[in-house]
Amino acid sequence: MKIKGYQPYKPCKSMRRVIVACWGTRPAQWVGRSMRLFCDPTAKWAGEEVGGIRISHLSHIDSTKEIQLNESRGKKKKWKIEPLVEDTETRVQKVLVALNAAKSKEAVDKILKNAAKLIEICSEDQKSMIDARAKELGESYEAKS
Repeated sequence: MKIKGYQPYKPCKSMRRVIVACWGTRPAQWVGRSMRLFCDPTAKWAGEEVGGIRISHLSHIDSTKEIQLNESRGKKKKWKIEPLVEDTETRVQKVLVALNAAKSKEAVDKILKNAAKLIEICSEDQKSMIDARAKELGESYEAKS
C-alpha cells in the first residue's frame, strides 16, 4: 500500500541484522509485525556522522534483546531492542484495515488465520466487527465469481 508523500522503510545492513536476530530469516513471517523507528543523528556512513533511521522497539519479541552490531571494522557495539506492546484496539484496527485492503477471498482467509490469536482475546464488540467485515467481504467475493 502506497501513501502519497511517504516512502517505505529501507533499513541499513545493521538494522536488517537486528530484524533477522529478532524475527528470523524468513521475511514472510514479518508481515503484520510492527517496529518503532527513531532518527539517530550519530549514525555513521563512510566514517562520518550523517544520521540515519534506527529501530528501538519490535513487536513479537518476549523481552529486551541485546544484539552485537559492527560499529566499524573490528569494533562491535551492543544494540538494545525493547518489545513493542500494542493495545488490542490498535491491533484490531490493523486487522480491519487489512480486511478492507484484501482483494480476494484467499486474502481474507489468510488475514483471519493470522489474526486468530488476536480474535480469541479481543472483546465481543471487536469480534463482531471483524466477523461482520469478513462476512461482508466473503459474500461480495462470492457474488463476483
